[in-house]
Amino acid sequence: SFPIAGVWVIRLNLLPYRFMLMHGAMLGGAVGLALGVSPLPTVMAVNIILVLLADILSNRGRLDAGLTTIFLMVASLGGAMALLYGAAVPAQDALGLLWGNLFAVSPMEMAATILFCLGLALFGKIYGLRIQAVIFDRDVAFTSGVNDSAVMRALLIVIGLTVAFAMRIIGALLLDALLLIPAIIASVGAPSLKALYRRAVLIGIAVGTGGFIVALLIDLPVGAAAALLGAAALAVVLVTHTFFQKEHT
Repeated sequence: SFPIAGVWVIRLNLLPYRFMLMHGAMLGGAVGLALGVSPLPTVMAVNIILVLLADILSNRGRLDAGLTTIFLMVASLGGAMALLYGAAVPAQDALGLLWGNLFAVSPMEMAATILFCLGLALFGKIYGLRIQAVIFDRDVAFTSGVNDSAVMRALLIVIGLTVAFAMRIIGALLLDALLLIPAIIASVGAPSLKALYRRAVLIGIAVGTGGFIVALLIDLPVGAAAALLGAAALAVVLVTHTFFQKEHT
């Protein structure tokens, strides 16, 4: 279900927020490691706070959204590095935030992840028309009676939580393998938003499962294997699409 959030990131051009949330995940993970608790709740809390701060600074404070996300991104990364150093967190644990560790996920964290994935799919189903209207055009959505600001805020919070769960499994640096790459591949030739969701989910399953199998076969971290597999699939799709476009022309 993670690629569903990836579709929103791509279609709404939320890449600056995605980078902010990735660094927020680093800060939340550092807080968890420093306190000696599971990083998942602290990452979730930090990302929600970052989304709300970005909303306050950009909308109510009338600051540029790009500059706001850069400020929060740099502040989060600096805070994470300072906290890891000050708390003398072991290097292996710190690297776990970057690369992830599927085998270190506890049963409780796995249960929470499954519940979140079901909630993510349900959220997309219930608010599908409103989300589709905002993706099409925020001004048109507003004039049609959709509270576009509330929908965007909710989407950013859900994306922030998705980053938190994905980081625990695949790491902050490689989470795009499950978040964005399936959505990008699925967007090539997708006839509708519903088809885009369906394709992105199926590709995400293929990338995640295939990455796990490759990791076992050639002794790689699961995150790295999934990222390499996803990147290879994206390269094939882009080259093939470009070739067929030239042939058609």
